Amino acid sequence: LSSSGFMFNRSSYLDNIMEISNMHILQSWCRELRSGVVRDLERQNQKKENIRLLEEQIALTKQLMEERDKALMEKRSQQS
Repeated sequence: LSSSGFMFNRSSYLDNIMEISNMHILQSWCRELRSGVVRDLERQNQKKENIRLLEEQIALTKQLMEERDKALMEKRSQQS
């Protein structure tokens, strides 16, 4: 091999290594991006579920208070 052939092969070899390296970096970045999106969607779903549970708790508390007030009023009317 001549020195120019050696340099060409070396350059081609380095280009291949850089291309493979760049591909791995890109794939890694895409995985991180996807996992970030998935985490965001999971957080949004969890937030919706938390809000639903809070609204349910508020409704149950209101119902309980109404029943308690009604029972107290009935008790007072029976005592009079």
